[in-house]
This record gives sequence, C-alpha cells and structure tokens, in this order.
Amino acid sequence: MLSFEVGNTTIHLWPLIIVLLVGALGVIIRAFWLSNQNKKIADLCHAGKYNESIFIAQKQLNYYERVIKLSKNKNAKSMMDILHLYLAISYFGLSNDDLFIQNISLLDDDNAEKHFWLALFHLLKNNLNEFQQHYDILSSKEISANYLSYLTALKKHQEGNDAEARDVLSALYSKFNFKLLKDISSKIIEQ
Repeated sequence: MLSFEVGNTTIHLWPLIIVLLVGALGVIIRAFWLSNQNKKIADLCHAGKYNESIFIAQKQLNYYERVIKLSKNKNAKSMMDILHLYLAISYFGLSNDDLFIQNISLLDDDNAEKHFWLALFHLLKNNLNEFQQHYDILSSKEISANYLSYLTALKKHQEGNDAEARDVLSALYSKFNFKLLKDISSKIIEQ
C-alpha cells in the first residue's frame, strides 16, 4: 500500500505524503497568521494606536518585500499597498509629515484613498491648490460620498461657515471608523 518496488528496493510514499502535508499545513498557518496581523494593523490604525500599527506594519512590509523579490507575487504587491496606506495614515496621525508623504506616494495614483488622505493633508496644511487637485481626482472616482462630504465640510469650516460644517460633520461622525477623522470632526463640532 503506498509503496512500490524498483528492483530490489521498496520505496514508501507515506514519508513524502507526510512531508507534503506538513508543508501545506505550514502554508495555511502562515496565511492565517498574516491575515490576522493585517486585520490587527487595520484595527490599531482605526483606533488611533499608531505606534503599534507602525511596528507591526513595518514587520509585515519587510516580509512582503522578500516575497516579491522571490516570486513577483501580485497579491504581495497589493498587500504592500495596503500596508503603505496604513503606515501613511499612522504617520499622519502622529503628525510625521515626511513619512506620511513617503508612504502615501508609494500607492498607485488610481487609488482613491490615496487622494482622500492627500486632500485632507493639504487642506489641513492650508495648501488649497494641492487640496483642490486631489479633491478633483477624488470626485471623479468611485468613492463613498461621505469622504467627499467630509472634505467639503472641512473646507467650509476653513472658509468660516462653521454651522454648516458642524451639521455635516455631526451627521457623518458615526460613519467613519478612523479615530483620526473623528478627532478632527470633534474639534469642529464642539466649537
């Protein structure tokens, strides 16, 4: 059973099968672990725990960089984009502008979230021309209307239309899962 003979030698296949099963189990465990780590990064970033998010994301990024070097895996490239996005958001939350720009610029220009965060960044820095460029790109993409409304409300606040900005931000407040967006909204709503 699970063996065959070649001349006077009997070759047993069960050790090979065991090795293959152990290898497959290792791959499955690694996939679950990576998925859990990626979810943890997102949860930490949403909760505003930026230093913890950065620590795990950097480790994950190093892993995916090795995977890409070895296999040119497209899934690894998309995971790296997600990690760079969460790193950028975390650095934004920590007011580390240089690392925010460094990470966000690594995302594909077609990425709508890239343009949302860049528009928000430039609006808060009062760089209205750059804000408008990213806002225009964002408005041409399929993205939640809530993100556009959020940016519009912040712009209205900067223009001095605080009542309208407060109303929009109050309505949107519960729809955002990023603590950073809620913190920015809270400052305006509580004025």
